Amino acid sequence: MQASVPKNWLAQITAWYDVLEHDCDCEPLDITVQAIDLTQWQLVYQKLLKDAYDGKLNPKDLSPGLIQQTYKELVGGAAKGYGSKFKVVGDDGTPNATAIAMRQNLFKFSGAKTYSQQLLLNEALTKNGKPASWNDFKAAGLKINQAYNVNYLQAEYQTAKQAGYHAANWATYVRDAKDFPNLKYVTQNDEKVRDSHQSLHGIIAPINGAFWAKYYPPNGWRCRCYVVQTAENPSANIPTKVPDVKPEFEINTGISGQVFNEGTNGGKPAPYFALAKADPNFKKALEFSKLTAPLETVDGVKISPFADTKDLKDNFIDAKILVKNHKADMEIRPHVEIDGWRNPEYNLNSVIADRYDGALKNGFKKKREQIMEFIAQYNNHFDTKLEEKYSIVFNLSKLPGNAARVINGQYNLYPELQQVALIYKEKSVIIKKGDDFNDIEKKVTALKSKSD
Repeated sequence: MQASVPKNWLAQITAWYDVLEHDCDCEPLDITVQAIDLTQWQLVYQKLLKDAYDGKLNPKDLSPGLIQQTYKELVGGAAKGYGSKFKVVGDDGTPNATAIAMRQNLFKFSGAKTYSQQLLLNEALTKNGKPASWNDFKAAGLKINQAYNVNYLQAEYQTAKQAGYHAANWATYVRDAKDFPNLKYVTQNDEKVRDSHQSLHGIIAPINGAFWAKYYPPNGWRCRCYVVQTAENPSANIPTKVPDVKPEFEINTGISGQVFNEGTNGGKPAPYFALAKADPNFKKALEFSKLTAPLETVDGVKISPFADTKDLKDNFIDAKILVKNHKADMEIRPHVEIDGWRNPEYNLNSVIADRYDGALKNGFKKKREQIMEFIAQYNNHFDTKLEEKYSIVFNLSKLPGNAARVINGQYNLYPELQQVALIYKEKSVIIKKGDDFNDIEKKVTALKSKSD
């Protein structure tokens, strides 16, 4: 990476964490400072420093440990602010678009912030034009860690928590818009309120107007502002621009799902995004980082925040059936957006698997080719290799009379095939490698009898 770094990138990041907004001696409503576990951070950062100094950190990669640790803190804050419904899917399997977008945004932010730190660590490898000693490099690295993962992280955590709180409220406001078509901006109205925010106090604007797309709280580090529903008429002079509100905060998480502005809707991106996007290699590195994104468990199913939303509901419902009926270990995998990259949908009992809802016989060859192509792609890119084995989950609208014979033949034909899961009328069986024909026939017969 590091192909085209803006000259003033570090100054832009430092200015973003402006002292007047970052250290205003005030806290958001119902928000307490997170006591971040520095022990785990030290372990992650010590490994990062050692790998960077020893040349083990590929410049084209992003540190998965640092991304995951940052994401863990920030998504934890967002979840506390949002509440119990901060799930990637609802009880019926319907994807929660806002919760998914917030998770994805926080993971991407964690990746861009990691990129910034790796730039600084790369610079610290030399001192006065010569290779830095380990002690000098370590000292510089720990100073970076203190700034980014203690000072900055506290402010980011609180922003994520407050953004989650307001995003959940926004859904309520939209639901009630017929009765309360307008919202009123309210500050704490005390001596700690920033002038830029005080100027917004009392403004009433339509919920579907342009004002709330830019100035819905939080509008800065440790912003304590909030809104209330009202049937009062809109204010006569609704501002279109508040100069002292940092443009990076001109965003509504409830609408966009972005806690930190990515600049995708014409707004100004947070400095980390602006920096990382200047490097064409960053997007690819971040896409591969999705494979390590922490999973969320809903009804026993582990779900990547980057699962493909187009078929997430169907994948979740079938996975839940297998968890309920067989105590299967089910993961819904991330969707990596790289041209030509295959994206198997599941890990079934720690084996790569894909879902197929067509005719039983047709699915075996098609899914084998796709999964084996993915394994080859993965093994060509990563040092850690995947075993050449796979499974298939079939959701059948019709259970053919020769199902047992077809499955047995596929096991004989393809030694890499490990498990075949059949779901028929919300019932299921799992046929494993090693089951003989009689075992397979009994399971298929049982599936048919359970469903009829």
